Amino acid sequence: MSNPAPPPPTDPPAPPPEDPAAEIEQLRREVAALREREQRLARLAAQVPGVLYQYQAWPDGRSCFPFASEGIRDVYRVTPEQVRDDASALFAFGHPDDLERVVASIATSQRDLTPWDCEYRVRFADGSVHWLHGRATPERLPDGSTLWHGVITRIDARKRAEYALREREASLRQAQRLARLGSWRWSRDSARLEWSDETFRIFGVDPAAGPPAESDFLRLIHPDDRERLQRVHDEAMAARRAYEAEFRIVTPAGAVKHLLGRAEPVLDDDGRFVAAVGTVLDITEHREAELALHRSEQAFRQFFDAGLVGMTIEAPYQGWERVNRRMAEMLGYTPEEYAQHHWTDLTHPDDVDADMAQYERLLRGDIDAYTLDKRYLRKDGSVMDASLVVRAERDEHGRVVRVFAIVVDVTARREAERALERHRDELEKLVEARTHELVAARDAAQQASRAKTEFLSSMSHELRTPLNAILGFAQLLELDRALTLRSRGYVTEVLRAGRHLLRLIDEVLDLAHVESGRLALSPEPLELADLVREALTLTDPLARQRDVALHAEVPGDLVVRADRLRLKQVLLNLVSNAVKYNRQRGSATITARVLDEFRVRIEVHDTGAGIAPERLPQLFQPFSRLGAEFGPIEGTGIGLSLSKRLVELMAGRIGVDSEPGRGSTFWIELPRDRLADPPPPRPVADAAAPAPLPAHELGVLCVEDNPANLALVEQILARHAGVRVIGAPSARLGLELARAQRPALVLLDIHLPEMDGYEALARLRADPATATIPVVALTAHAMPADARRAIEAGFDEYLTKPIDVSVFDAVVGRLLARAGRA
Repeated sequence: MSNPAPPPPTDPPAPPPEDPAAEIEQLRREVAALREREQRLARLAAQVPGVLYQYQAWPDGRSCFPFASEGIRDVYRVTPEQVRDDASALFAFGHPDDLERVVASIATSQRDLTPWDCEYRVRFADGSVHWLHGRATPERLPDGSTLWHGVITRIDARKRAEYALREREASLRQAQRLARLGSWRWSRDSARLEWSDETFRIFGVDPAAGPPAESDFLRLIHPDDRERLQRVHDEAMAARRAYEAEFRIVTPAGAVKHLLGRAEPVLDDDGRFVAAVGTVLDITEHREAELALHRSEQAFRQFFDAGLVGMTIEAPYQGWERVNRRMAEMLGYTPEEYAQHHWTDLTHPDDVDADMAQYERLLRGDIDAYTLDKRYLRKDGSVMDASLVVRAERDEHGRVVRVFAIVVDVTARREAERALERHRDELEKLVEARTHELVAARDAAQQASRAKTEFLSSMSHELRTPLNAILGFAQLLELDRALTLRSRGYVTEVLRAGRHLLRLIDEVLDLAHVESGRLALSPEPLELADLVREALTLTDPLARQRDVALHAEVPGDLVVRADRLRLKQVLLNLVSNAVKYNRQRGSATITARVLDEFRVRIEVHDTGAGIAPERLPQLFQPFSRLGAEFGPIEGTGIGLSLSKRLVELMAGRIGVDSEPGRGSTFWIELPRDRLADPPPPRPVADAAAPAPLPAHELGVLCVEDNPANLALVEQILARHAGVRVIGAPSARLGLELARAQRPALVLLDIHLPEMDGYEALARLRADPATATIPVVALTAHAMPADARRAIEAGFDEYLTKPIDVSVFDAVVGRLLARAGRA
C-alpha cells in the first residue's frame, strides 16, 4: 500500500488585514466562496458521464486521487474518500489481461509528459467485467511528482456495438465467400475504388496491394469483353440507371473466369452522380457446367445418330418415341413403322415375360437399370439374338420420365459360342485322351527314374566292394619293404587307377543326386578365408608334385552363405584343375572380393594354356573334357558340371574368363552373409560346472554332418570328465556305430543327407541292441510344431541350435546320469 499523499498545493495566503474583525469577516467570505465553488464544481462534474479526477504519482511509487468526482462510485464502485490518499484500491480491479499494459502506458505518460489515453477492462468481485476509457493530461509539480487531470468513462455499450459490427462484417464476408459474390464502390470525388475481400479473391489480386487503378482494372477484363463492358457501364452511369452484364476476366495467374456484374449509380439530394456501387458474382462453375452439359448432349446426339449400336428412347407405357438408324437396320423396320409397334410386339414370345418383369421393376422404382439377353423378331421373320441394357431417367419426385435402351446384335457371337461349345466338347475328349497318355508317360518316367536310382546305388555297391579289396591289398603291398622298385611302381599305378575310379564313382553319384533333386544342403554363414586355406592345404601335395605355386588373397572378414562341405568340394575341384592344367613352374591364385551389398565373388586364376572362346560353352557339360581325355592328365569330365549345379543350388553363379596363352580365371558368385553375434557371456559357474557324471567312461555318439557343429559338441562334452565322443557325419554310419559301440547317449541331427533323423531314430528303436539308448534331437528346426513332432516320434529330448550350453549340460548330464545308474 502506498504512503498517504501530502495535501495538494494551495495558493499563498493574502496579507493579514490590520483590523481583526475585518480579518474574520474576510475569512468567512472566502470560506463561503470556496464552498460555493466546490458545490458548483460538484454540480458540473455530476453532469459529466464517468468520473472527473486528478491522479498524482511520485517517483517512489506512491499514488493517489487528490480529487475524484462522485462518478467514481459508478465507474469503480469506490468512494472518492477511499482513494484520496492511496490509489492502490483502483488498480486491484484491473483485468489480468490488461493491467500490465495500463501500468506501462501510465509510466510512459509520466516519463514523457505525454497525454494518457487508454481503453482497458476492470473486473469486480462479483465477476462482472466492464470496459473503461481513460484520458488525462499530465503536469510535473515542483516536488517531482506528476499530476494528471482527466476523465474516465464506461464504454461497454460502444464495445458491444463494435463487437456486433465486427460480427456483421465477418458474416457479410462469409456470405460473400460462400456465394462467391464480391462488392465494390467507386467515388467520383476521390476517384477511389473500394473492394470487398471476396472481390479481391475473385480477381486474384493480393488485398495488401489494394484495388487496382482504372487502367490496371481494365487489363483484368478479357480482351474480347473489355470494350463491351466499358460501353455498358458508361451508358448506364450517364443515364443514371442500374445495369447487369456478364463478362470474363483473366486473373494475374492466367485463369479465365466468368462473372456476372451488377451496378447502379449513387446520387446526392440534388440528383448529381457521386458514386457507383456494384457486385460481381463468380459464375465460372455454372458456365463450365452448362458447357459440359452442352457437350454431353452433343456427344449423346452424335452417338445416338452414329449407328454403332441400336438405341431407343421410350415414354413409359407409350411405346417408342425415337429409334436410331442402327436399330432400324437391325430389325428391318422404318422409324415410322417402329412408332406403330410396342417393344413387346417385336420381342420373341419366349422372352417377353422376363423382359416385362424387369421393366415393371424399373417403373416401380425397385431398380434404376437392368441388362438382359433376349431375342427380337425381324421384319423378314428371322430371329436376332441381342444384348439389352435399359436405364430410366427420373424427375425430382422419382417418377420415370424416359426409358433409354441400348441394343447390341450378338447373333454372330451366339452362333460362334455354339460352335465353340461344340469344339470344346471335342477338345475335352482330346484332352482326356492326351491326359491318359501323359499319365502313362509320367509313370514310365518315374519308373525309369527309380530304375536309374536303383542302378546307380547297385553300381556303387558293386564297384566299391571289389575296389575295397583292390585298394586295401594294394596299400598293404605298398607297405611291404621287400618289394622291388619295379613291383612298387606297379602297385603305385594300381593305387592311382583305383583311386581315380573311386573318384569317378563318387562324382557320378553326386551328379545323379543333384539332377534328381535329392541332394540335401545345409546353408550357413561361412568364413571364406578358413575354407580357402583348407582347400589349398589339401591341394598342396598335387601342386608340389607339378611344381605349381599356390597363392591366396582373401580378406579375413569375408563371409558367404553356403553349404560348407559342398563349397569346399567346388573349391577343391577348381583349384585342382588350376594345378593340373597349368604349365611347369606356373601359379594358381585364389582371390575374393565384395561385389555389392548382397554378393561375394571368388576367383581362381591359373597361368595355363587357356581355353579357346568357341569351346567355352562346352566347358560345364557332363563328361566334356575339351580334348584333354586324349592327354596324360587324369580327369572324369564331371567335376565342373557338378560344381555348376552345386553353386546354383547354393543360390550362386559360376563362370569362366579365359584367353588362350594367358590362362583362365574361374569365378563363383555367392550370397554375402555375416556371422551371428556371439552369445552374451555366461557366469563362469554355468560354463565350467557341468552336471556330475558317473566315474566310469561313457560314450556319446553325435550324428552330425556339419563339421563345425560336430566340433562344437565335442568341445562342450570335453568339459565332462569320463565322456568319450564318437562322431558320425551320416545317419548310416551313426547306426553302425550305435550297434557296434552301444553308446550311453545319442545326439542326432534331424537334417542329414541320405537318411533324415526321423528315419534313423525309427531304426534305432527297431533294433533290440539300440532300442533303449536315449536319443536327443539336436537340430536348427526350432518351431513348436517341430518340437512336438520330435517328441511324438520318440526322441527323449529336443535341443535346438544355436546350443544353449547350460540347457545342453543339464539335459546331457541328466540322461548320462540315468545311463550310469542303469
